[in-house]
Amino acid sequence: MKVLYLLRQSLGGIATHARDLKAALSAHEIDVQIEDATDWIPNETGPKFDKVVSKRLRGLAESFDLVHAFGYRSAWACSEAFGHKEAWVYTAYDLPKTTHRVFISHLNDAQTGICASRAIFRALDDAIAIDLTTLSPGVRPVPAGVPDRDEARRLLGLPQEPKIVGGLGRLVPERGFKTLIEAMGVVWAHHPDAHLVIAGDGPERTILEAAKGTLIRPEQVKLVGRVDDAFAFLAALDFFVVPSLRAGFSMAALEAMSLGVPTTVRATGGLVELVEPDISGFVFRQDQELGAHISEILDLPLTLETVGMAGRLRATETYGLEPCVEGIVEIYRNIVSGD
Repeated sequence: MKVLYLLRQSLGGIATHARDLKAALSAHEIDVQIEDATDWIPNETGPKFDKVVSKRLRGLAESFDLVHAFGYRSAWACSEAFGHKEAWVYTAYDLPKTTHRVFISHLNDAQTGICASRAIFRALDDAIAIDLTTLSPGVRPVPAGVPDRDEARRLLGLPQEPKIVGGLGRLVPERGFKTLIEAMGVVWAHHPDAHLVIAGDGPERTILEAAKGTLIRPEQVKLVGRVDDAFAFLAALDFFVVPSLRAGFSMAALEAMSLGVPTTVRATGGLVELVEPDISGFVFRQDQELGAHISEILDLPLTLETVGMAGRLRATETYGLEPCVEGIVEIYRNIVSGD
């Protein structure tokens, strides 16, 4: 079976998910080709754009048995190119920004909508999207050769002794990194030597650098840009924070948890599904409580260790890659066989 993966980004959790599936599906005799359509599928929709995109997409798909769209804009492109109930599916990784009937009607052209979390399923189901299933992305096993804590810090140019808090993701407003930077002012009241390091790139980087400059210890906040190895970055941390304002899922949280790095998420969207509060992870709710939340947890080294171990177990047992792969294989084969 040959499957075309259609994405509009090469970074982030959804791109990681697609690459992990591609690698794992080869063992099931499914050949995946990933097409990064960032340069030719614009944000805009409408006849002027859809006609050009559809022509190119139909040409790409000719030699494939199935097309899998990752993200809503890719799904829209597939709806325009292939129409109703042809051999295409989509993965909804984020909460929808709109549930307009025209948008939902495009999603309903797919054979299956694969929702990364129950929160995404509920949002689409409430909007009368059909043929939905919930199948959470799985985190791949921690690869061999991940550096230990000290080496990971050395590679990032970070100090060895202080507590290091971290974030990872695209630098866009909805990821909440400005809130995380501002929270360090409260953290330093109790942990003056604590550092914050954020990995990722995006249009908000200039704003985040400016926010860092307003702090009393700007030298203890570092934006390291894009990292090619998420595990090597996460291994350097004592505490991982997912401050996203709205999110359907977080692969970065699972990657941190799989390393045993204690993780906290905002109580929004599908993030709260990832952890059992105060058992395998932590949860916070409001911007104004984040600093105190981090500070309080850093004061509890035994709790950090215990929750980190429980988080590793939850990531590997509840969100392992193989169950996700098996679910994807079943969906593909049912569609291609016509069942």
